[in-house]
Amino acid sequence: MPVGYLSLWCNYPEDAEKRGKAKGVKAVLLERKLWPAQGRGRRTFLLRCKTKDTKKGVEQFRCDPALEGRCCATSLSQSQPDFQAQKGQLQEEIEASGHSVIFYPKFIERFWCAVKHYTRENCLYTIESLRTTIPAAFHSISSATINKYYYHCVRTIEAYASGFTYGTKSFQEQVHKNHRQVQDASKW
Repeated sequence: MPVGYLSLWCNYPEDAEKRGKAKGVKAVLLERKLWPAQGRGRRTFLLRCKTKDTKKGVEQFRCDPALEGRCCATSLSQSQPDFQAQKGQLQEEIEASGHSVIFYPKFIERFWCAVKHYTRENCLYTIESLRTTIPAAFHSISSATINKYYYHCVRTIEAYASGFTYGTKSFQEQVHKNHRQVQDASKW
């Protein structure tokens, strides 16, 4: 499969030769009559929206929430109700075995990020130094800091449960309650 090619596992019931093979996003959107017409004065409809991170010089894929799924093919397909209702294979298999699946924000990522920051700032970059610095890094994270990470995750869960859309101003206001704090971007 080519790099940057997004496929959807849909059947080709009318074509025995293609049956069971992946369809591209364009094929699915064309079938649903959602693919925009190309013509004079219209921009090319991209697979994914691209933005350039000026600090890192890296292309990232980020859609504009104000366009509500009309900015690129990926966003348009993800905005369809049947695609939104589709559960992941892992979740379907776990639920089929009688268990519940609950997704939480990445609480441990914030803790691990703080440990890595401490290690970078205090390590001499030898194996002996790592063996002493990493345990010290784990002990350097206070209970109050761990509680802050936890409550940030709780606010994120509440924002999603309240129906806020990720990336919107209302979502940010719900999640980032401590408006007086300036985040230290060097840690991340």
